[in-house]
Amino acid sequence: MLNSVGTPSKSKLNDNWSSGWWDFYPLIERPRLPIEWSNSSVIFTSHAVQPVILARHFSSSKQFILSSPNPISSKPSSYHPATIITASPDDEWLFAYFPGKDMDGVACLWRRGLEVDKWTVHEFWTYSAQSGVVSVDWLGLPRERHPHPVTGMPARSPHRGPKTLLSSPNLVLVTQDHRVTLCYMRNYMPTLKMLSCSLLKPDQAVENAPRQFTDSQTDVGSVRMCINASIGIPYNDSSFIIAMRSQVFPSNTSPPNHNQFSSMDLSMPMETEVQSDPLLDMKEDCTEESSIELCEIQLKLDGVTMRLSAEPLPPIQGNPAKLRDMYFICNSASGLPKSTPSTYIVASFLDFTDYNSLPKSSLKCYSLSKEQLPTKKSWKYRQEAFKSFDNRIAGFIVPFKQIGSHLGVLVGFYDTSGTHKRKSKRFSIGNTRRLKIPDLNDDEQWSHLSLVFPGHKSGRDIPTNVCFSPNDALLCTISPSLWSAETTIHKAPERLAPFTPSDGVTIPSLSSKFASAIVSRRSTDDLTHTISMQTFPINDAIDILHQTFLVLDRCGGVSWLAQVGLSLEFYRSRAHHTKSELERKRFTDKWQTVHDICSVAACSVILEEAKVANEFMVDTETVWQLIDLIGWMATLLEKLMKECVLSSEFSDATGSSALDTSKTKALDAPILLHLVHPTAFKALRATVSNIKRFRQTIDKLTPKSENTQIAKEALIDILDCAGLDVSGLEQLLDDFSQTIKDIDENDARRSLAICQPTLTMQSKLKGFVRSVADSQILRKARLFIKPSELIDGAPQPMNKKEKIRDVVLKGVVLHRVPSMSCLRCGGRSELGKEPGVRFRVWDKMWSRRCICAGEWSTAVV
Repeated sequence: MLNSVGTPSKSKLNDNWSSGWWDFYPLIERPRLPIEWSNSSVIFTSHAVQPVILARHFSSSKQFILSSPNPISSKPSSYHPATIITASPDDEWLFAYFPGKDMDGVACLWRRGLEVDKWTVHEFWTYSAQSGVVSVDWLGLPRERHPHPVTGMPARSPHRGPKTLLSSPNLVLVTQDHRVTLCYMRNYMPTLKMLSCSLLKPDQAVENAPRQFTDSQTDVGSVRMCINASIGIPYNDSSFIIAMRSQVFPSNTSPPNHNQFSSMDLSMPMETEVQSDPLLDMKEDCTEESSIELCEIQLKLDGVTMRLSAEPLPPIQGNPAKLRDMYFICNSASGLPKSTPSTYIVASFLDFTDYNSLPKSSLKCYSLSKEQLPTKKSWKYRQEAFKSFDNRIAGFIVPFKQIGSHLGVLVGFYDTSGTHKRKSKRFSIGNTRRLKIPDLNDDEQWSHLSLVFPGHKSGRDIPTNVCFSPNDALLCTISPSLWSAETTIHKAPERLAPFTPSDGVTIPSLSSKFASAIVSRRSTDDLTHTISMQTFPINDAIDILHQTFLVLDRCGGVSWLAQVGLSLEFYRSRAHHTKSELERKRFTDKWQTVHDICSVAACSVILEEAKVANEFMVDTETVWQLIDLIGWMATLLEKLMKECVLSSEFSDATGSSALDTSKTKALDAPILLHLVHPTAFKALRATVSNIKRFRQTIDKLTPKSENTQIAKEALIDILDCAGLDVSGLEQLLDDFSQTIKDIDENDARRSLAICQPTLTMQSKLKGFVRSVADSQILRKARLFIKPSELIDGAPQPMNKKEKIRDVVLKGVVLHRVPSMSCLRCGGRSELGKEPGVRFRVWDKMWSRRCICAGEWSTAVV
């Protein structure tokens, strides 16, 4: 970008800039730096100069590196950085391709472990220099859920593409030599199988049949290669379509790669004879073809054998400009008229003409539909729209997730000139907007947002690749750099109009996205990031959470802990972003209370699983875990009872002090949510009841070993030295259950959204806190004064570091084995990691996700 100083009066404040054609030429260079944002909110990128995959979770600053396959780890200097990275929708698999330097390239398939940052190489294979991977997609995908266009409810889309019932994963690869390869693993078979067909002629491949590859000279020739491809997988269809763009290279050269310019030999004499460069002498011989080739792929299973067949279709002609992006957009809406196409191709082009002026950018949309011929069904295409842009550059396009029959594509427009304020923290290089499919007109129901970058990145290369976050709430752009790939996060356009179901309740678009993500088991980090920023009004964020819980309750079958986890995620993120110490403390109290609710629910489940025929089975392997849980519960109950006693003094003003509002305290402490939210109260009541019964079982136990005797005495000390009597508390909770049984469901949702009792709940709490304060179940001296505080002259450490406790079992984390860390609540756990401990039900229950439904990552000690 060229900077020019403005008028003298403004030169101290602003810089005017303008772009040249060379600023936009990286948009059509290949290969591009790949970027992938998985559904578990992990961002994968390739190192700028090394053949390694870098990754980090969106909510974490910790970066991790995936292990490399043997050929790359043994000779890393023989391979280029990865050109393709793609993660499966279920987050189980990751694929990447590394071109070789004068040798075969390597394709690698990783499989994920229990943690989001634990990936192991499952299998790898090679491709020759002129048959590298160009495009990748996955078959056998789970049915997607997206917001309904009217109600906003998560609607389940039809099955997409051919059904693959006997294999997983199923990976479709398009290579430079115009071939399609299906890589798949049969169920219960660990090895990868492949079927491959030519895309330039009718071809078929049969499972377990001898592989007969046509010679490359007669199949695709040695000078014509596929440089760009897109895979379209329609809904309710047993076939899928591949679109390709090819380029012709002279027979005595190879396509340009990362090392187009050899390193300088300093030993050469300065005066050398100028020799012709074959790359510069290509001229018209090395041209990108103007057509887009199409091929239909059929995948059939007769119950035993899989068959892959290819049938070329008539190409799309008349596109001489350089192809930038090409995507299929498939319509999942049911009940469409037969005249309405179900599949579209959107392509963006850049025309540099004579390289003396700015390029001209354009977009084209083609529809694809099936027509019935006398002998078979075939596909036909039609150009639906054409848009050209004079004063701006269409730099990238990305398809939106579908909302009903409303199809759209995100287009990023780059400005060709502008003004930048000096010393500004941010600067804009363009904007993003949603265009409707198929007419490519602006969608006025969606916002338009600027492409903003940090001020220290001004004047650098423009982004060349982009991807959506899991829920289309954010964009991640990547710009080429000499030593590292630079990524930037941007806010994506969002729907302006809310959803309006038939009952008249308005559902914000973000609430519908939250609900769809939770039902689909996608990460909600990108949505939470949007509403947890300090600039987002807190009341609007609470309303979004409230409406999300309403949608989830209407869906049915969604775990209540998923709602609790979302509330925890929001308040923890909000506490991190706020600058006010008072607000940070208030938000921290709220998310910790919600985390305690998750812990109580987990304790209730574990105590229930420890019973056989409604009786506790005590053994030396599990008794200490149960004692840790009960010790943590006793501490929580003490905190809860202490809040009740302190609140009872101001909860009800009587007599002459009734008019003195200073002595009236609202019962809005977050910890009181344990008592008034119906589901949280049910878990608390069940846990207290199980603790009482476990104590009765231990009292009847006759110790047969020293370990059993120690365990018995430890449990008795925990409960007898606590500031309350658990048996008496159970009776109080039983009586209070009749008071809160008529709490409205909307009140319950609202209380979870604000993480404190509502006004209706506070009125029901008054009687309970008074009964607790007046009851005999409390040992108030022990409740308010701890033994360590009675030692006169004993030093009280000011910054005593508390020991880290297991977020599930509540025991001290001993760091004897690698532990896990929750990305949502930050809790640590060694659950299921310690060798020699027999299998327990709760080891499996929280092996994949934390008690707050957050993802696990490897903990840093």
